[in-house]
Amino acid sequence: MLMEADNPIDPDLEQKPNIEPSAQQSTDNPQPTVSPHPSKSRKKPIIILTVLILIIGGSLAFKIATKKKPNNAATTQQNAPKTAATEKSTTSGPQTIAYATSETDSSQPILYWRPATGGERIQSLKLDQGSYITDQIVRGNQVVVGVQASAGNTFGPQIWHSTDNGKSYTKIFEAKKTSGNLGDQITSIVFANDGKSLAVALLPEDGKNTVKEIVLDTPHTVKDLFTSDSRGVFLEAYIPSSKQVLYFTGCYNCDGNSRTKLWSTNIATKSTKIILDGQDTNYAIRASQDGQSLLAMKGTLDPALDVEGIGGMYQGPPYTLITVDLSSGKETTLTTFGKKGTRKPDGSLNTSSATFGYMADGKTPYYVIDNQIYKVNSTSPSLLFEATKPIMEAYYVSDDMVYVTTGVYNNFVLDKFVIPTKTLTTILNGDDKTRIFGVTAK
Repeated sequence: MLMEADNPIDPDLEQKPNIEPSAQQSTDNPQPTVSPHPSKSRKKPIIILTVLILIIGGSLAFKIATKKKPNNAATTQQNAPKTAATEKSTTSGPQTIAYATSETDSSQPILYWRPATGGERIQSLKLDQGSYITDQIVRGNQVVVGVQASAGNTFGPQIWHSTDNGKSYTKIFEAKKTSGNLGDQITSIVFANDGKSLAVALLPEDGKNTVKEIVLDTPHTVKDLFTSDSRGVFLEAYIPSSKQVLYFTGCYNCDGNSRTKLWSTNIATKSTKIILDGQDTNYAIRASQDGQSLLAMKGTLDPALDVEGIGGMYQGPPYTLITVDLSSGKETTLTTFGKKGTRKPDGSLNTSSATFGYMADGKTPYYVIDNQIYKVNSTSPSLLFEATKPIMEAYYVSDDMVYVTTGVYNNFVLDKFVIPTKTLTTILNGDDKTRIFGVTAK
C-alpha cells in the first residue's frame, strides 16, 4: 500500500527529537501496488505488497549493507539541524519533497514542499474546499496531482502540474461537472515515458472510459487516444514513440479489482493485445523510462493462507521479479525472494510484503522487503541498505542515498539516509492526513 496521505505536520512535533521514520522512487509513479479487494464475482487472489508493520516507537537507527553485514547500527542524526527553505539546492540529485496535508478530515488538502536536505515546509497550493487527491506522480522536476470533487461541488476533476519541483502548480485540465452524484472521474494518470505529456483515463458519468493525451507544454493540447468498455482503466505506461499504452482494466467505484492481465493498445491501429497474463496471479508493474522494458512482480498463490472476509485468496512471498522486453515480449526472471508465509498459532498471518522499482539511474532494478533494500545487478541481488525497522516505502534509491518511510499509516516518518557517511536526516513526520507525492530530482 502506498502511503497516500500527507497532512499538516504539527509544528510542535517537528521540534521534538524524531521518534519514527518514513518513504517511491521519485521518477514517475508512486510505488506499484495491487488492489487488495478482488471482484466479488469470482474469488480472486490478492498480493500483499505492502509491509505489514507494527506501531513503532523509539528512535530509528539505520545500518548500511556491505558485502559482510556490519555488526553495529549506523550513526543517526536524531536532531539534525533545520535547513532554511531558501537554502540553495544541490545541482543534481534530490531537490525537494512534494506532499500534501489537511488540517482536519473535512478540510481541503494543502500542497507543500520541503528541501530534500531537510527544512521547514513551504505552502505551494491550497485546493478548493471539497477537493480530495486521487492521483500523484513525480518525474524529475515535474509533479502532477489529480483532484476529484466531493458530491455537491461545482467543479469537475482537475489535474495540476508543477515544473519547479512542486513549488508552484498550474491547473492544466478540468473535466466538465455533471449533475449526477459522481460526475466524470479520473481513474488513473501516467507520464509519457519521454516526460512531455500525460495519459489520463477519464470515466464520464455516462459513456466509455476514454484515455486522453494532455501535452504538458502550453497550451496543454488534449486529444483522445482510445476508449475502453471497462469502466476502470488503470494506466501503467504511455510510450508515444511506439504508440503503446499499457494498462489493467476492471471496475471502478466497486469492491475491488484484479491485476492479472496487462493490456497494450496501439493508439495508431487501435489494436489491443495482452502483454502479461498472470492467470490467477496479480501483477504489479513498473515501466522503464526509455520505454523499452518493464519490471513486473507477482506473489505466490497460497489458498491455505486465505483470510476469511477479504474476498480473495492470499498471495505473498516468495515473490518473483521479472523484466519484459516490450518489443519482443520476452520475459526474463531476475530473482525470487522472500520466505513463504505461515500462520501463527492465533490464526494471524506471519508474512512479508514487498515493493520495487528502478533506481535513480532509471535502469537498475531494486526491491524492498521487510527492512531491507536490494539492488538487482543482472540476476544477482545485493543488499544495498538495511534499516532497523520495516520500510513502508522507498521514494528514492541510489547507490549513495535513500529516502524511505517507516512506521504506520497514521504515524510515520520520512528519512534521508546517506550511504557513504551513514548519516540520517529526518525530513518530516506524517499521519493519516499526510500524502507524500515523491522526491523531485534533477
